[in-house]
Parts: sequence; structure tokens; C-alpha cells
Amino acid sequence: MERSYNQVIANTAQMNFEKMQGLYQILVIFNLFQVSLQRKNVLLFIVDDLRPEIGVYKDSSNQFFEDIHTPNIDRLASKSFVANQAYVQQALCSPSRASFLTSRRPDTTKVYHIGVNYRIVGGNFTSLPQYFKENGYRTAGFGKVFHHGPHDYDDLSWTEPFVFPHETRTWKAINFQAERLLKDEVIATSAIDTLTKFAPDARDGVQPFMMAVGFNKPHLPFACPEEFLDLYPEDGIQLPSNQFAPIGMPDIAWSNWIELRNYEDISALGCSGEPNDTLPDDVVLKLRRAYYACVSYTDNLIGRVMDTLDKEHLMDD
Repeated sequence: MERSYNQVIANTAQMNFEKMQGLYQILVIFNLFQVSLQRKNVLLFIVDDLRPEIGVYKDSSNQFFEDIHTPNIDRLASKSFVANQAYVQQALCSPSRASFLTSRRPDTTKVYHIGVNYRIVGGNFTSLPQYFKENGYRTAGFGKVFHHGPHDYDDLSWTEPFVFPHETRTWKAINFQAERLLKDEVIATSAIDTLTKFAPDARDGVQPFMMAVGFNKPHLPFACPEEFLDLYPEDGIQLPSNQFAPIGMPDIAWSNWIELRNYEDISALGCSGEPNDTLPDDVVLKLRRAYYACVSYTDNLIGRVMDTLDKEHLMDD
């Protein structure tokens, strides 16, 4: 009798264990299902006037500067899809940004010039960050994103106040401890602070985020902390192998570099901006060096934001 009673207890315990084991398996599967359904966070970097002259695009056929320093962009590219044949709809800030941020061509957005708001001239199209916002995401924008106008605000796109700092106009390198911080520095710091604020809810699956971080450099003016100029010794900078316009080039393909010519030191040289009217060699070398330094400065800022993703355990989701 005692043996039978113990056997019943053993059988009951075995059944309870099997039930618990089955329940555990169901919970594990449910948890994995929940993780698979958890919406991904989105961090969009937009870099103004960045030529494909970064490490990942190294190509001897395009006058590539071999000594460019872009370790952080290259790190991101090493685990990303890299488009080797990506073209803008129009080679100008506002039209190209309006196009890719709404998935519409310039002949639909009606944006062909700088500082034009597509919502006014083309239609109230849903923007990329606005789409995320309308689907439950927290959205935050920093710096040069749409290039609508003087302030680049687009209230319909964001759940958070838009960050748009200002700076003085110069293309000379400045001391990093300058009283007035460069606006890309403010943009990166603001993005890092916002990432840190968003992280807990994003990790726990409470609310995902979409952030658009628009850096101004290496667009003119070529102002960056002087430490980045040190990456490019003057004797390592070379002139372009060809400084002249192609034979038979259509007039519409030429830019008369009016923005550069509006800076006092360049304006004093009296250049017309017409085809084959070139700057003095020493000025070209200084400008190329300053451009490369600004590319590396922006790369450094991107690296700082990416490091925050790692720190907050958000790089993979």
C-alpha cells in the first residue's frame, strides 16, 4: 500500500514537472515571439556635402584621397549594406532631401531650389519621420535634415523639440575650446543626450524611437577643431589631377561656386566662377586640407553617437 502511494506521488510529480516544462517552453516561445515582434529603433545620419571620398568607397578611378581618416563611418559600413551606385534626384540640398524624405521626385515635390518647403509648394506629403511618429514612435530631429529654410523646422515630423543651433560664418579652423561651440558639436551632444533619454523605453519595448541627425560639415564653411587639421600635413595634400571642365560639358552641369566666392578672403581673389577659371594653387591646397579635416571631424561625431548606442545596448535593435 505504501509503495503504491509513493508511486502515485511520483507519477503526479512527474506529470506536474512535464506540465511545468511544457509551460516553460510555451513561455520561452512566447517571449521569443514578442522579441521578434518588437519594433526596431531607427537612427538616421545625414551628412551634408560628403563626397564618396571615405574609406569604404576607396577607388583609384575617382581621384580618391588615399589618406582620408573615416574610421567610424568605415566601422558602420563594415556591418551595413553599402550602395555603390546611389544617386540623388537633384544635386542640391533642398530638392534631394525633400525627395528622399518623402519618396517623391522633385517634379512631384516641386522643390528645385534651396530653402523651399515641399509642404507649401508641392503638397502636404507624409515625411519619413512623420510616418514613424504616426505609428507610435518617438521622433527627434537635429541639425540639417529637411533644409526647408532658415530654421529647418518641420513640426509635423517630430514628437520632441527640434534642435537647430547656429554658428558664425568662417572656413578657418578654430580652437576646440572656442567660446562659441560649433553647431555640429551641439548637434552630436544633443543627439547623445536624447539617445540616453530614449534608451530605457526602447530597450524594454515600451516605445521605439526614430532619430534624424543632420550634420552640416563638410559643407562650407570649413570650420572644425584644429586637431583634425593635424591629421592632414600640408605636404601630404595634392592638387587635383585635372582642374578644368570636360570638353563639351553642358552649361547646366557647371556650378560657379557662388557660395565659396562670397567669403571675404575668396572674394578678394576676383574669381568669376566661370568654367576653367581656377583658384590659385595655394588656396586650392588649403581648401582641400580643410575639407578633409571637416570630413574627419564629422566622422568623429558620428563615432560618438554610435558609441552611445553601444553603451545603451541599442546597436542591434
